Amino acid sequence: MTLPVVIHGELRIERSLADRIRSKFRATGHARAVVDGRPHACLRGAWATWIPALGAKFMNSVDGRLGCLHRNAPARQAVLQGEGVPAGETYTAAIWRQAYETTVSRRVAENVIAAQRLHAAGLGPRVLGLCIALRYRDGARLDQSFAAGFLSEDVLTLPTKPPATMEQFLAAGVAIDRIGSAVRQQVNGYVIDLNAAIGVTPLDAEDEVAELAARIDAEAAAARKQG
Repeated sequence: MTLPVVIHGELRIERSLADRIRSKFRATGHARAVVDGRPHACLRGAWATWIPALGAKFMNSVDGRLGCLHRNAPARQAVLQGEGVPAGETYTAAIWRQAYETTVSRRVAENVIAAQRLHAAGLGPRVLGLCIALRYRDGARLDQSFAAGFLSEDVLTLPTKPPATMEQFLAAGVAIDRIGSAVRQQVNGYVIDLNAAIGVTPLDAEDEVAELAARIDAEAAAARKQG
């Protein structure tokens, strides 16, 4: 079944002083997402932003590629220009570079296919569609490319169940992330944390991922042409 797609003209992320205090002045945490002029409370993760009122999870985007807000993430430009990271870090500079160079459309495609497999196995919420914002503004910075993500059930509205195990991930055809956040950070027993420098990925799914990523790019291009 082809997933429906919701196109937004602009997604703007804003943070008030109260948001910053609630988030202990970290880049992640509470914020406000203004979508086509309408404000919504949101939660910002290191790699994605969740907007509960819309059931939308948008990847954090920098010129159409992945951005990371984690306080320990190395500076983007430094990594892309070939600088290393301190010895003993969880990820090498090469891994960070690959993450920062990954397009948002590809990572969304990986998320969606992995999430669909997890849902089919009873381990995660149902994917309801795709979402695209043609313009993305994060604070004072406007990304002239776009942000993309997917629509999902809110696990807070689902009945609590036993958490998924690593063995169940593999049985569902999904590889967990390098640091195991997907297993540790389940909510109500459902897998929701799919992203990291080496995030959750669907196994043996390159053709599916490439096809869905191309569709996301094509939907964005068509919407820009129309508007």
